Amino acid sequence: PRVDIETLLGRKQYKALLLKTAQMHNHICPGLTYGVLATALAMQNYKEIFGDYQQVSATVLSNSCFIDGVQMISGTTLGNKKLQVDPQGKIGVRLSRNASDKAIQVTLQDNAKDILSEEFPEYFSLKQPHQDINSLSTKEKTKLRETKLAAAMKLVEYENLENLFRIEILEIKQNYHELN
Repeated sequence: PRVDIETLLGRKQYKALLLKTAQMHNHICPGLTYGVLATALAMQNYKEIFGDYQQVSATVLSNSCFIDGVQMISGTTLGNKKLQVDPQGKIGVRLSRNASDKAIQVTLQDNAKDILSEEFPEYFSLKQPHQDINSLSTKEKTKLRETKLAAAMKLVEYENLENLFRIEILEIKQNYHELN
């Protein structure tokens, strides 16, 4: 069932992966895009850590749209018990394999938001942390939706993903996997 996702991953067709993920998520935004890109980066470059795609488990370190990007690209979900959410105040994902002593952790670099704000300053002026979207006028909501889409499309074409994300290889304890 994941042949199309794995094919797109192998070809580094990030835009197609994002559009496929948006079908499940219901909108396109930078958070979703970061989830797609971080997971794709890990799965393309560090497959030796978690084996084939059916063996991967994920822990998402944030509680946002990022989660759906991770779910779609990695195939880990709450339903198949291969996804955990452990909000730690940073945007990132940890991928591993059951019975492995290593994990790959990909987190958003501090400067990633700076890159986005340079290109789309209106995104951050419209979207304030903890802001109720319903407090915006219809015009502001439309502008925010358009800006999110434009920002996401710019991010998905970003060529140096390693500049957006910090990648770490972690040694993990066996009991990390006992939750599954």
